[in-house]
Amino acid sequence: MVLGIFVAVFGIFYLNLIEAKAKARDQQRKSDVKRVALALDTYFNEYDQYPEENGGRVVGCGRPKYEGRCEWGIGDFGDEDGTVYLERVPADPLFQRSRYVYRVNKELNRYQVFTALERTGDAEIVSGLTAECSVKPNVSLKCNFGVGGGETTMYDDLE
Repeated sequence: MVLGIFVAVFGIFYLNLIEAKAKARDQQRKSDVKRVALALDTYFNEYDQYPEENGGRVVGCGRPKYEGRCEWGIGDFGDEDGTVYLERVPADPLFQRSRYVYRVNKELNRYQVFTALERTGDAEIVSGLTAECSVKPNVSLKCNFGVGGGETTMYDDLE
C-alpha cells in the first residue's frame, strides 16, 4: 500500500517535472525568435533591407565579412563593418528535434521567423503555418509559432 502511494506520488512529480521542462524550453524558443526579430529589425534600420536567407537561415555570419549563412546556434549575426546585431545566433533547446526558420521576400523588406513549440496547450500556438521546423529528413514537424516583420504576419505569403 505504502509502495503504491509512493509510486503514484513519484509519477505525478515526474510528469510535472517533464511539463515544467517543456514549458521552459518553449519560453526559450519564444524569447529566441523575438531576439532574432529584434536583430533583424536593427539591421533593417541600418541598411533599409533585411538580410538574405539561405536554407531557412540568415545570411550574415562569419567574420570578418559576415557573408556566410548563419547556422543556428553557431556564430554571430553581423555586417562587414563589424557591427554585431546578435551575438551567437540561437539554436533550439532540443536541436535534434526542431530548428528555427527564417524567410524573407525577394525585395528584402518583409520577413518571418518560425519555430515549433512542444506544448500543444500553449496559448500562443498557431495552426496553419506552412514552414517546416523538423531537422530530420522525411519527418514532418510544422512550425507553430513565429513573428513577422516589415508589415507582415506569420500567415502572409512572402512570394
